[in-house]
Amino acid sequence: MSGERFAAKIAAGIARGLKESTCFDLSILVWSLDILNSSELLGGILPDAVDHFADELEDGGDVGMFWFDFANVVALHVPPKRTEAFDAKFFRSFLEPVESTLLNLSGTEVPHAQALDAWQELLHERQIPYLGPHYTGTVLSQLGVRIV
Repeated sequence: MSGERFAAKIAAGIARGLKESTCFDLSILVWSLDILNSSELLGGILPDAVDHFADELEDGGDVGMFWFDFANVVALHVPPKRTEAFDAKFFRSFLEPVESTLLNLSGTEVPHAQALDAWQELLHERQIPYLGPHYTGTVLSQLGVRIV
């Protein structure tokens, strides 16, 4: 069975049981479909998955990696008007804390050691090992880093 056929079977199974899917399930699926350039499969699952993330899935604790993986794929494949509720939850729960903590780390208002501790605690507590390609650029631009 080819990788794309295998991914299609998994996507169909997830779509049938979307309401039981976790952050992990959906983030791994959409990330994989994106890597495989399976736009058709993504188009079939992303709209409902975005709603499920926004309405049902946890945004507390150690799920940051899954939210960032999912959000990076959403930013590439779903029009912003379709993602307003998802974006609001993602920004409030993940992106804004990352940005403000990094701003403290790069600024002078908070002692460096304190800001570094806060940054490391955020990454550890929320399990955010990376921001992904889209949101790395977003956060760096907030810090005044020009992305070419």
